[in-house]
Amino acid sequence: MSAANAARLEWLGALLSSHRAATRVSLTALSLIVVVALSQQTVTSAGPEQDPVIAESLLPQSVGIAVATDASVTIPLGVAVEPASVESALQVLPGQRAQVSWSEDHATLTLTPERLWRTDETYLVVIPASSVTADGSTLRSARRFSFTTQTAPVVTDFQVSLATADAPASPVDAPGAPAVVLDGTAEADAPAIRTAQPSSQPPTRTARRVSATSFITIGFSDQMDAADVEDHFVISPQVAGALSWSGDDLVFRPTDRLVAGNRYTISLVGAHDQAGNVLGGKGNFSFIVKPGAQLVTTAPKLGATETDPIAVEMWFSQPMDVAAAGAAFRLTDSSTGAAVDGRLDWDEAGTQMTFAPDATLAAGTTYEAAFEAGARDADGNPVSMAWSFTTRAAAVPAPTGAATPSGKSVV
Repeated sequence: MSAANAARLEWLGALLSSHRAATRVSLTALSLIVVVALSQQTVTSAGPEQDPVIAESLLPQSVGIAVATDASVTIPLGVAVEPASVESALQVLPGQRAQVSWSEDHATLTLTPERLWRTDETYLVVIPASSVTADGSTLRSARRFSFTTQTAPVVTDFQVSLATADAPASPVDAPGAPAVVLDGTAEADAPAIRTAQPSSQPPTRTARRVSATSFITIGFSDQMDAADVEDHFVISPQVAGALSWSGDDLVFRPTDRLVAGNRYTISLVGAHDQAGNVLGGKGNFSFIVKPGAQLVTTAPKLGATETDPIAVEMWFSQPMDVAAAGAAFRLTDSSTGAAVDGRLDWDEAGTQMTFAPDATLAAGTTYEAAFEAGARDADGNPVSMAWSFTTRAAAVPAPTGAATPSGKSVV
């Protein structure tokens, strides 16, 4: 009680002793003073001290990141428990069959997958609130733990490379090799699919203008089950060829030339890595073989008549094998079958051929220009071609001195 309150009580005592008539009023005032005095004292609690309330986080505790799909996961409970009470209501979400083992003090449990954890997955492990601790009490609330698993193996590199006699098993850039063009990219500006180092991401666009003499190399982010990958390798349309490995890269070499103008699709869907994880990401890849060279323009025009050409010219859609095409070219007189002698020239790109006859072509004669067997373009595709034109007929001279109805002569 404070000094002020004690003084008030002493004053009331003296007052009551001298004025009995005011006793009732004084007792009432005294009661009020005591109540006020007590209300100003510090409130104390009776009984034993209680533990402070600690707010429990609703977020699960992380116990692993990028966990291998065949690895065990350790869950620290922080308190010894009765294993049976935990295992009876233990939850692993999404559902996964796993074996449970315990530390000697029963304060840590370990989950081992019966097969494999899923790739690219986040798992939630829930320890039930009904779990019994070593002292016989229960957990006050459920405890949650989480972990993420490793990403799935993916194709990191898809290369379509020009096959040469001395091509390495793992293709690299070849000087002067024709570039592979992707959708929507001009040929001159397009990067070649052939690279010395694997790209960080597999190409998502279809490779175009691929040589018919190409082989395919596929790189992976993880070591793959070689036999399983080969079993899942499919190329459509079907192509005869051989599969081999260059380090961790799969190489497919066609036995024969690819068909010019064809679109090919390669699939590896369902293949597994050495740990048994199924291939993820993009599993199908396409490429288009560039078409063979075609005759696009001639001079004289195809089937032209009444023409007096000094030379015969032809333009092709693709560079030609100038030696093979020149050896196979013939210009013949259709009426006699005789070949016309002359000189053959090519432009620097190998797309324009000019044949200059040694002598003037006969008037009023049909000539045929054609490639015999053996003509091919620069990519080795066979090229066949035949077309004709007719020269202008010779002028017929008018007869001299012939009589006319008027009796005059025609000069």
